[in-house]
Amino acid sequence: MRSIFILLVLNLFFYFPALAQWSGGSSTTNTTYRTGGVGIGISTVGDYKLVLKQNASSPGYGLQLLNSSNSKSMQMWVGSGGAVIDAEGSTNLHFRTGGQDRIFIQNATGRIGIGDSSPLAKFSIKSSDTMGGLWNPTKSFFTITDGSQSIIVDPNEIYANSTLHMGVKEGHKFIFRTIHETNPAQNLMVLDADGRLGVGTDSPLAKVQIHTDNTERALRLYNNTNKAQFNLWTNETNGEKMLRIDEDTSGKNVMSVLQNGNVGIGKLNPSHKLEVNGAIHAKEVKISTEGWADFVFEEGYDLAELEQVEAFIQQYHHLQGIPSANEVAEKGVSMGEMNVLLLQKIEELTLYTIAQQKRIQQLEKQQKEIDLLKSRLDQIEKTL
Repeated sequence: MRSIFILLVLNLFFYFPALAQWSGGSSTTNTTYRTGGVGIGISTVGDYKLVLKQNASSPGYGLQLLNSSNSKSMQMWVGSGGAVIDAEGSTNLHFRTGGQDRIFIQNATGRIGIGDSSPLAKFSIKSSDTMGGLWNPTKSFFTITDGSQSIIVDPNEIYANSTLHMGVKEGHKFIFRTIHETNPAQNLMVLDADGRLGVGTDSPLAKVQIHTDNTERALRLYNNTNKAQFNLWTNETNGEKMLRIDEDTSGKNVMSVLQNGNVGIGKLNPSHKLEVNGAIHAKEVKISTEGWADFVFEEGYDLAELEQVEAFIQQYHHLQGIPSANEVAEKGVSMGEMNVLLLQKIEELTLYTIAQQKRIQQLEKQQKEIDLLKSRLDQIEKTL
């Protein structure tokens, strides 16, 4: 009889109860289910293994974890603003897999590190990968995706697989700059609110404005073999501003444009509106001059006698009114002025030729008369 009573007690203890409850206070029910579910502060856990219900009458923590010395703790609860995980005191918060920090939140500063357990910024991503100049999303540090459109980023590269827009709100500038650890940042390029681009200036006055010092090239052009190289730059010499184009490999000046409008080709400091150090090949050149040489044909023009012309040539070895060889070598030739002088000599030569033609015609007439008289004289002599 005693044995049967013991077996009944054991049967009631192991099989009969579907659940066990213990009380944590007058209003708290704690439940342990035979299936392994545990409810703290609640008697229904459903399919969950552990359910904690906070005290509705106070904002107390749902779960608190302490270290062995009770100096650091972490709390988890659901408040009116949502779910909260709180590492109190000096406790940092680590999210790990495989024993490595994947997400780290620094308690003292609130800095978040992804792959970085010592973040120096509010949000830091650390990795040893790089996209390497390729569309390589698996190596991206940070990716933004909307459907099929993506932006991928690493410390040196930003790429998009669709149109990438970058800008600022209207009325503001878009600035590219370099920064230093101690000195103030330096602006390199500025795109202002009106679409003007300034390089080396924060206040461009044209669609593109490049500011350099007196010796720095503003623009360099070269081909893919790096053999044809040209520089465009501005400088100031003796108070005269100029725009220069130089050949880069030799530094030889190709063209200069001065502030006063003078242009030099192969001439650094032209003193005329156009100076060319070399030959000019053109299909047509039009020169405007003041006056022309038609005055030679006007009545009363003092045409020198040929004897005078001959004497001048014998003495000076050039035509009167025409620059000598030494003058040309020293001062050059004004094409407009020289054309007038040459035309003057041609027109004078024309007058000399007309005069000579008249003289020839007169001599021919006289010769005919002489020949006629000679013929008659011959006939008279025959009759005698």
